[in-house]
Amino acid sequence: MANDIPGLMAGLSILRMAPIISSFSKRGSNRLTRIAAISLRGNMPERWMHFQMARVAAMAAREAEEGSPRYMRISAGEVAALACLPTFKFTRSRMDDVRNLSLEFWQTCDDLIGASGLEGELGSLDFRPSLESVESGILDRDRVELEAARDPGLEYTAMCNVVVNDYPRRSALAGVIARAGNWGS
Repeated sequence: MANDIPGLMAGLSILRMAPIISSFSKRGSNRLTRIAAISLRGNMPERWMHFQMARVAAMAAREAEEGSPRYMRISAGEVAALACLPTFKFTRSRMDDVRNLSLEFWQTCDDLIGASGLEGELGSLDFRPSLESVESGILDRDRVELEAARDPGLEYTAMCNVVVNDYPRRSALAGVIARAGNWGS
């Protein structure tokens, strides 16, 4: 599974989403972190179980209000489904799925912040010009680094450490997004 570049990119993406999900659901955040771990070397029964949970949650997305905690959890779950199974895809290209679904998550965060007038709080956190554009650049860099690596699994592990080391800043960002969405925590 270490050569599944789209799956590894999905794992990194959900790891970056986890602090946002954590602002309203510790269990959901823990699940994303676990999926990020199994996207490298998880056994197939565990991958299948997490995939099914993510898929069932994604099917419920039609009923969730955009920008609500449930919608955000489901949006992250769609990316998590791609991290679970190397053969699963929503469209013809898993790489495009990872990119589009990840950017959709961050665009929703941008929309929440824009509607609340809290854009000024992002400047000190260095997420400019938008969360979506920052994530787009990160996804591009992830792809280049993973594809160029002699051992994508080892590179993925190092990249996960970089993401985890950025959690204090992302947790501060999660607070801004939670206030913007009136998530009450």
